[in-house]
Amino acid sequence: MSHSNTSFPIKWIQTYLYPYIASYKWSLFMGAIISCAMAGLNYFNLQFIRQLFDEKLYMDSFSQFFYMLTVIFGIIFAYNLMNWFQANLTRNMIVNINEDLIEHFYIKTCNMPFLFFHSHSPGQLLTLLLRDTTEVTPLIPLVFIDLVKNVLILIIIFLYLIKIQWAVLLLYVCLGLGYLVISRYFTERIKKLIPDIQKTREAIHNKLIEYFQVINLLKIYDVKDIEKNKVKTLNSLLATQNRKIIYFENKKNFLLESMTVFVICAFVLFGFNLISHNVITAGKFITILIASYLVNGYVRALFDIYSKVHQISAYVGRLDRTFSDTGAGMEKERNQAPGERIRITAPVHSIVFDNVHFTYNRYMILKNVSCTFEADAITGITGESGYGKTTILNLILKLIYPSSGNITINGLSAKDVDSPSYLQQISYLPQTSLLFNGTIADNIAFGEDELDRDKIIQSAKMANIHNFILNTAQGYDTPITTGTSSISEGERKRVEIARALYKDSSIIILDEPTANLDLKNKIAIIEVLKAIRNKVVIIVSHDLSVLENCDKILLINSQKQIEVLSSYESVYQYYAHNT
Repeated sequence: MSHSNTSFPIKWIQTYLYPYIASYKWSLFMGAIISCAMAGLNYFNLQFIRQLFDEKLYMDSFSQFFYMLTVIFGIIFAYNLMNWFQANLTRNMIVNINEDLIEHFYIKTCNMPFLFFHSHSPGQLLTLLLRDTTEVTPLIPLVFIDLVKNVLILIIIFLYLIKIQWAVLLLYVCLGLGYLVISRYFTERIKKLIPDIQKTREAIHNKLIEYFQVINLLKIYDVKDIEKNKVKTLNSLLATQNRKIIYFENKKNFLLESMTVFVICAFVLFGFNLISHNVITAGKFITILIASYLVNGYVRALFDIYSKVHQISAYVGRLDRTFSDTGAGMEKERNQAPGERIRITAPVHSIVFDNVHFTYNRYMILKNVSCTFEADAITGITGESGYGKTTILNLILKLIYPSSGNITINGLSAKDVDSPSYLQQISYLPQTSLLFNGTIADNIAFGEDELDRDKIIQSAKMANIHNFILNTAQGYDTPITTGTSSISEGERKRVEIARALYKDSSIIILDEPTANLDLKNKIAIIEVLKAIRNKVVIIVSHDLSVLENCDKILLINSQKQIEVLSSYESVYQYYAHNT
């Protein structure tokens, strides 16, 4: 897929934004109708002004003077009313489109291959995408409606100028061409800065998160000032980049204003010459002067739209690159009709890898992997960092598909299995504990609308966390947050295990369940795992005390192949000879 940003990527708009914008086609149509009315109002306004000065309506009688005031105030009121209605129309579209897109990008992010998140967590990536999206989407209805309005009004004014004096129109065509050259030059310069600004903002975002996560460590090593200076350096870089944009904007505006003043001065001199030679009346001259003022404003607005379109293009390019790598296997499943996939309703009792290979960007991650994960058995997966343990989990979770070979679930090919029904059979405990804002009970029964209190307590007892919960301030109703420090890491892990048991999944996957735990909590976790029955339990771990309690150990070696080991002593011997 090409990622060129030299032109506005209409294909991207059709793919990602059109489904949402299309639902507001009547709002856009109403906006266009209002634009037509505003254009007609401008024409009527110019005609009235010419008549006002040429026929001296305000001099004849009080009734004509009152008529003149009524028309002027009526035009002003009608124009402001249309502007107000159009602003409300646009504002509502912006709110609704952003709301739809937040949901769209959330779903899109959840459907992306897990490997894509090598540099960002899903939450960070979604935050960055939404930040870019909320900067882009408000511009789209604005660009459309403003474009229609300004083009129509310009056409009306140009027709009026042709009717009165074509030479004036020629003067403003030259002005428009000058605007085009200047705007294009500076817009291209600004557009080149936008990706750098995005990268700098992202670097500041990541550095601040990192800074606050390890602040105590920075204090101990007395390097907090060094890290703070890194943020200051990035901030200074961002300020410099923003100053460049401001400089280009100001320079562009100065040149455009200078050109406008020059053209208006030339027009005034030209107009006085026409009046002195009785070519046009004073009323026509004043009308042309007002029309010229309007033309200048609308031409400037058109080139502002041109700049906005290029700004959209820069942001859209980033989002397009983000979603370009969606994974061939997942794309195949999405294109498959729902009826062609097999729903998993019975508990999963076996997952079989048959000669599975997996490559990513031509890099071999797994080679010739054949193994079986069975119910009522704990299977441990171990190996050095970067050898493919997480890839095996992602293959089991159907977040990615093998490059070759086959994976079967209860004897069915994984490619033919319906993912949502299969994922309902899985409880996954990542290496980093994930507790959500809510009560302890909410976290155990995560995903359920109605809490089964007895089942929550039973799951907590099985996870050996019940007594601890009873000793908290409000028991199962004790509130916890994602960043709470009132619950230790070991207790958080056991709450997560209780969550997995509450779901009563037939597959439980644990990634380093005892990492960073003290001996007491480690023993408690191991005892809980040993008590689990009739489930496919898969544990990724480097901890020999965990592997000791596994029924089968799969070791991924340096050749990215799996060795089935009979005991944890074999793991110890492997690491002893390969370190």
